[in-house]
Amino acid sequence: MTVFAFHKRQFVNAFQRSLLLLIFMPFTAGVVRADTAEQLFHRHNASIVQIKVIDIASESKSAIGSGFIVGDGRTIATNYHVISPLVSKPERYRIELENQGRRFSALKILDVDVVNDLALLRWDDGSGSAFELATDMPRQGEPIYSFGNPMDIGMTVVPGTYNGIKKKSFFSRVHLTASINPGMSGGPALDQQGRVVGINVSTAGNQISFVVPVDRLQALLALQQQLDHSDDPKERMREQLLQLQRQMFGQVIGADWHQDQVGSGRIIGEMVPFVLCWGGSQDAKKTGLETISKGCHSDNHVYLSSNFTTGFFEYEFSYLHGEELSSWKFYNAVAKAFSGARPGNRVSKDNVTNYQCHDGFFKPTSKGAEIVYKAYFCARQYKDFPSLYDVFYIAATLNQSNQALITHFTLSGIEKDLAMDFTEKFVGSLGWN
Repeated sequence: MTVFAFHKRQFVNAFQRSLLLLIFMPFTAGVVRADTAEQLFHRHNASIVQIKVIDIASESKSAIGSGFIVGDGRTIATNYHVISPLVSKPERYRIELENQGRRFSALKILDVDVVNDLALLRWDDGSGSAFELATDMPRQGEPIYSFGNPMDIGMTVVPGTYNGIKKKSFFSRVHLTASINPGMSGGPALDQQGRVVGINVSTAGNQISFVVPVDRLQALLALQQQLDHSDDPKERMREQLLQLQRQMFGQVIGADWHQDQVGSGRIIGEMVPFVLCWGGSQDAKKTGLETISKGCHSDNHVYLSSNFTTGFFEYEFSYLHGEELSSWKFYNAVAKAFSGARPGNRVSKDNVTNYQCHDGFFKPTSKGAEIVYKAYFCARQYKDFPSLYDVFYIAATLNQSNQALITHFTLSGIEKDLAMDFTEKFVGSLGWN
């Protein structure tokens, strides 16, 4: 397994090519039923399960989550991240399900949607009634009820408020005002009629939580019935990750990037609506060094395992100005800032190869003062998904005695051709006044 080669000539040529995301209930006669949280709990408690990931060696649980019965009554819907240890290390873990005080262990992974953090399990002993899946979503402000097993303390219902699909997001997530806690992941979020409108997935604290909209689950159920999946879910994950990065980076590269300014450097602002940017600065009073920084990142990532995330990109700019510093002190400040950059996604050595890096010099072709960059371009390959790579790029200006611009980006889970297209456009968008 080798990382795709970026020979020095190819690296320079890549730069030179640019010189380098009213509930309208169907009408029926009579009154639509709206249940309280207590009524929903008693009606549906038997159809919600606790999922435990059991470490085989110790026969103890290592992770917990929730799930619920869908489809034919023998299918369990949950989050992918709940059962991810079994996918990553099937020889080390097994899944156990608890329902109404009874334990079951004869479970099989039917399918996964790693991008939307969903999984389907086959439960041959299933006996509960399946949930009805909503065909329309609530209106903003209407109540939603999340069910699950928070902190392993027992089945719980958490009332909240539906706030629509999260804006400025490539990944479709419902914003829910409620406290979804660890252990509730994979549980259902119900409307007042007891229909599933989403699947609990994450929280940002302070009553800000997110659920996967039910249409993603409906799509997975429909696809699962149509396809003859292999027993290895990693093949499905590979297809999903390839499709994701082509859609996401294709949209990013094809966008009209917003130009911005830090100090004398012309940089890139928010490339697309699902990118968020933040900035900061420090004056030169204490250290003699003025710094202006701007960092941007995509709104979410794809969870593969506890030590492996992908589907994410970020880019950062730091402008340094030291009018009164000696050239030696200024150079040291630039070198320190340069060495502090790190890849933005989480991996372990089991997931990827070592980075292979190539360096070179280039001059952006955009109008403005001539500036020379020294750049490093590094790539590491995914072991389980060998057509995908993480790319780490960093560059610093060289030919200014008391000011410098440092640029960096991380692309996680990207094919090599898209990586080179992104790099070409990124480098060609930089400038200097």
